[in-house]
Amino acid sequence: MGTMFFSERGNCSLCGQEKMKSHGLCVYCLESLEFVYGREKTGQVYTDYFLFANDFFRRYFYSFKFFSKTYLAVAFARLLVTEGEKRNLFKNVDAIIPIPMHPEAQRQRGYNQVLLLAEEVYKMTGIPVYGTLKKIRETKRQHHLSLRDRRENVKDAFCFKGENDGKRFLLLDDFVTTGSTMEEAAKAVLKGNGRIAGAMALASTTHPMFP
Repeated sequence: MGTMFFSERGNCSLCGQEKMKSHGLCVYCLESLEFVYGREKTGQVYTDYFLFANDFFRRYFYSFKFFSKTYLAVAFARLLVTEGEKRNLFKNVDAIIPIPMHPEAQRQRGYNQVLLLAEEVYKMTGIPVYGTLKKIRETKRQHHLSLRDRRENVKDAFCFKGENDGKRFLLLDDFVTTGSTMEEAAKAVLKGNGRIAGAMALASTTHPMFP
């Protein structure tokens, strides 16, 4: 697992090289990221996202997601919190539910990057993280699948095992493309009599101006 090595020096929480400007990032990283707020209807919920997953973003996020640079969770969580609070998206949220990985997939990777994001969001907002959504069957990687195949791939892949205590949940994922994963996750929560305050993803893989 990676370790954070730059925050105490006041350096950018993404590249670690230049001094922080805003969002905990330096001017170069801020200008290289493509901030594009969007809201996609995914089944019975709307998913808010804040970035387009351009090449610069993918370079850092894939290091976090696939190559154990887990210290980057702080940088990405700060982006989520800063942009989400601007739009009052945490206002009616009692708990955060990160989209889970299948246990075998998580064992192979060693961590769930969305859970790490959620835990950092908790540290910044005080909103607790609930592990009440489970992925009960393995699915294929989504990025090469068609819209129809994506929906079929994640169909009935989740199960909500929480108690119906009136809490309003925010579903959290890293990327949104077609919304199929978020839609199935929301179905599982609602089927288990959970309540959904909203859904949030860090970035979209499609640009809202050029779908």
